[in-house]
Amino acid sequence: MSKLGIEVFQDLTLASAEGDLSSTRAALINHQTCDWVRDSDQEADMRKHTLGGDDIILFRYVGADLPRAALTLWERGSGYAVTNIVPAKQVQLSVSEYNSVLQDFVDQVVKPAQSEVSFILKLTG
Repeated sequence: MSKLGIEVFQDLTLASAEGDLSSTRAALINHQTCDWVRDSDQEADMRKHTLGGDDIILFRYVGADLPRAALTLWERGSGYAVTNIVPAKQVQLSVSEYNSVLQDFVDQVVKPAQSEVSFILKLTG
């Protein structure tokens, strides 16, 4: 997305409408696809380095239409925020690539999960 011709990275936050983080987590995980797969091993490794035991959900994009990448959802209050999208095979993602990966995650995982569990989706940029 661009503002006045300047491309900006989009941000995604998910806030549980009822404060039920476990339902939001389960819905996201239940809606992984063949292109978006959860990496529980990497989650466990990352969780070892959190100070307060924050919840982390890590998905990997393994499809063929976009750059392969890992997307991290980190607990923020009563929801989650995408804190990083890291490319798997290249040094960095362009703003456009980053936003395309994020939008695909929203379309393929988040929106289907949102139809199952009530949470507020905020995509900025």
